[in-house]
This record gives sequence, structure tokens and C-alpha cells, in this order.
Amino acid sequence: MPQTDDSTLHNLGLNLKNARKRYFPRDDQRRFAARINVSRATYQKMEKGDSTISLGSYLAAARLFGLEDQINLLFLPPKEKTDLLKELDL
Repeated sequence: MPQTDDSTLHNLGLNLKNARKRYFPRDDQRRFAARINVSRATYQKMEKGDSTISLGSYLAAARLFGLEDQINLLFLPPKEKTDLLKELDL
């Protein structure tokens, strides 16, 4: 199994924490965890970027924030840059 990039998961957790505080400023971790139907312990791991947490838990949070469409972009190939001069044979 390939190593996961700890900084990517760490940043995902930080982004989640910041979104929780922005969208639901009165929610502590326990209350927000209940909103997405996970335990407080699981949610704490999510904010830390723990790689053992299922994508479904992150998806539940994304849905609550109205950001689920962004998850659909995860595995799309990048848009190719078009070199107009090359296509015009210039």
C-alpha cells in the first residue's frame, strides 16, 4: 500500500475544522459530529487528517457545507492546456 501524504490529510483536516467554525460557529466537535452522524472520536480524527477515516464521513461533512460537488472533482483528469500556435502549425 502506498504511503499517504500526511500534509495533504493534515490540510484536509484543517480545512474541515475551519469550515466547521465558519459555517457552524456555535458547534463544538461533539455537536458537529452529531450533525454528520459520526462519533466525537471519529470527528476528532477527521480534523487531524487521520487516514483511517472513511471517505463517506468526509462526504457527509461536505454535503452539510454544500460542497459535495467538489468531491466529484477528485479523480478527474486535469484539463489539457492547448497550445494554439502548435495547433495552427505556426
